[in-house]
Amino acid sequence: MGLFLKKVFVYLVVLVLFTISIQALISYRISGVNVSGNDNLELYKGFNADIVFLGSSRARSHFDPKFFAKEYNLKGLNLGMQSRNELTLYLSRLKDYLSFNHAPKFIIINLDPHTNGNPIDLDKEKDGKAIINKNNFSKYSFIPFNTNWKTIEFYNYNNFEKYVPLFSLFKYNQIKSYLFLNESNFEKNGYYKRTGVFNSSETEILRLKKGYEEIHDSKNTKLALEEFSKYCKELDIDIIAIQTPVINEIYSEVGFNQCQVMCKELNIPIINTNVDYIITNTNNFEDGYHLNRNGVVQMNEYFIQNKQLDSLLR
Repeated sequence: MGLFLKKVFVYLVVLVLFTISIQALISYRISGVNVSGNDNLELYKGFNADIVFLGSSRARSHFDPKFFAKEYNLKGLNLGMQSRNELTLYLSRLKDYLSFNHAPKFIIINLDPHTNGNPIDLDKEKDGKAIINKNNFSKYSFIPFNTNWKTIEFYNYNNFEKYVPLFSLFKYNQIKSYLFLNESNFEKNGYYKRTGVFNSSETEILRLKKGYEEIHDSKNTKLALEEFSKYCKELDIDIIAIQTPVINEIYSEVGFNQCQVMCKELNIPIINTNVDYIITNTNNFEDGYHLNRNGVVQMNEYFIQNKQLDSLLR
């Protein structure tokens, strides 16, 4: 019996050492690599951008750093996050960036009626798969090889994910992605360049329209935006809000005007790029609220012609 227990103990020790070794090798392989376009926390250590873009997938897909470098001579970094609309998370994202970089001169944030300051209930967010983007950030969850990122704190990984080697990588089905690394669209272009053509159904458009009709909790949103703005001002960062285009059928003057009033009260300059010639042309969109490359070019041309952004950045 004693010999059997000894063999079991040796087996467990070997197994633990093996899994830790594999975890270490994978962590080393993906260190400093952008796998999904969201998981770029450590990729920009020492980047020291002049201008940082924050927001949801609309920021991630609409703000092209190369345009701002060419037109305004500003080194830019896009930190937009797929499917996340919480101002509190944008602030965490910014704090993580600033822990390894100088403060930028400017922050541009995509602000629309979907943006919110609501408390985040992760349990209610589950859709039968995984919390949005939690799989993409699982590479950072294993505590022994992790940095204390505020963005990671947001996802509240459990103790198994934090302390058991390989657990979160298998749980969130990330092994294949990390073994067969491919340069992401985001990494190639500095933002998520969309090249698709518009094919959204009427049902999908109607569903999206409801989210843009008005700010659903303007009080919390304003408080979160005020906190975000205060943090930026303490670091002498100029914050600019931009309302990037949505397709005409989704655009709501009421909802977008609410954002503008909020910014005016907080003394935050805001630019609305939802002009007719952009939002009425489906050739500018991949879906109802994401511009394709043609739409991004049109929005950038608007910035040049309108001069409002020019006056804020120069």
